[in-house]
This record gives sequence, C-alpha cells and structure tokens, in this order.
Amino acid sequence: MLEAVFDIALAVAAALGALLAKPLPTRLLVVLASASSLLLAMGAFSSRWLYPWTNLAVLAFALAAGTALGRLIPPRALPLVALLLALAVADLWLNHLPAPASPSTAPRTLPSALLYGNVVVILPNGGRLLLGALDIALCAALAVHAHRRALPRWAGILPGPIGVGLGFLWMFLRSVRGLPLIPFFFAGWLLVEGAQYLARLPRARP
Repeated sequence: MLEAVFDIALAVAAALGALLAKPLPTRLLVVLASASSLLLAMGAFSSRWLYPWTNLAVLAFALAAGTALGRLIPPRALPLVALLLALAVADLWLNHLPAPASPSTAPRTLPSALLYGNVVVILPNGGRLLLGALDIALCAALAVHAHRRALPRWAGILPGPIGVGLGFLWMFLRSVRGLPLIPFFFAGWLLVEGAQYLARLPRARP
C-alpha cells in the first residue's frame, strides 16, 4: 500500500513538474537529460554508493527527458499511441529478461542498476520504495503532450496515477510482483482518452 502511494505521488509530481517547466527551452532540457543520463551511466558502471544523491540525478533526467519528449511528439493522439504501444511492448520484453539477484535488506547491497535507474527510498526496516526513471519520464511526457493538445490539465496528470493503481491492482489479484508499469500507463491513458471522447459527445435533450 505504501509503495502504491509513493508511486502515485511521484507520478503526479512528475506531471506537475513537467507543466511547470514550460518556460524552459527544449534545447536546454535535451542537454540536461543528456548530461544527467551520462552521470547516471558513469555512476552505475563505477558502482559507487551515492544514495540518496542519486535520486536528484534520476529526477533531473526523468523530468528533462519526459518534458522534451512530450514537446517533440506531434500534438495528436495517433503518434502517442504508436509510442506508447512500442514502449509497452519493450517494457514487457525487458521484464522477461533475467533480473539481478535479489538484494538483502542491507541498503548497500542494492544493485547499481537499481540505484541509478530509479528514484529509491530506503526504509528503516530495510525495505525500499522505488519508481523507474523511464516511468517518471513517461508521466511527464503525457502531461506535456496533453497540454499541447489543449486538453484539460487532469487529462495529462491522471494517466500515470491510474496506471499505477491498475498495476498494483493486477499485482494484488494475481499475487505477483515486479510488473512493468508502462502497459498500465497506456491503459490509463486510454481510459482518460475515452472519458474525453464521451465528454465531447452531444447530450440528448430531455
């Protein structure tokens, strides 16, 4: 339950942060995303323990990359459908690759890929809360893209939280862990698009 609340809060914060980044030029965002991704890659390969400062680099990359991506996608539904479908398939494929050995409860045994590819909060009991950088970036991109399509603000913010909720519901019903979230973000986006379509339908007069 705590992990779901954490992920939903991050998804909403990413969407709002991307909308607040409107004054920043896209070129600057691309430079920031490139620089932060390079720092993350160097940190992952060096296996240096820089938690919790790694979260700042992960957030910088995710927000900059997601905001830039939302600006670069044509402001129409079809290009975004193609992107979401491709990302969902890739996420499902990656989820079936062999995962790193499950770390113990000792924080410093966390794999570098986990630490440098996610926003991570280590709990006092040794547990952890996390959300992937690409998941955060996608929440940011969806918010920016909806804004460029002149949709209501909630239409850009809700797909991420809805997707997280659907993912955790699926994990609860199927008793599994570690599901890829992007397919559920896609489902959340489709639900929001459906709500938008229904809201635009002419209402019959009584």
